[in-house]
Amino acid sequence: MADDPATDDVLSVVVEGVGTSTPVVALVGELDAGGATEARSALARLIDAGPTTLTVDLGRLDFIDSVGLGVLIGAHRQAEAADVGLVLSGPTPTCLRVLEITGLTSVLDIRS
Repeated sequence: MADDPATDDVLSVVVEGVGTSTPVVALVGELDAGGATEARSALARLIDAGPTTLTVDLGRLDFIDSVGLGVLIGAHRQAEAADVGLVLSGPTPTCLRVLEITGLTSVLDIRS
């Protein structure tokens, strides 16, 4: 059933290129309190693996709130400390607007 609350508002974390110097993680759905733990853990594991660059694909992110922004900021700080480049790629217009309003476009490496 499409309107089942158990399946709505879910975040999926899709990782490609694990073990390479340039893995990509796609965040799909809604990055809020419900998906923050999974996203935070996945990003931390990938950064800890020591890639040159980690790309976070935001092209299928439908929603992000302050908790989700905290996940991205935390990943940014962890990546900086580990000397890993963190790139946010292809944010949806909604996601990009939130990043702009909060001033994070001047802090995070965001690419179209």
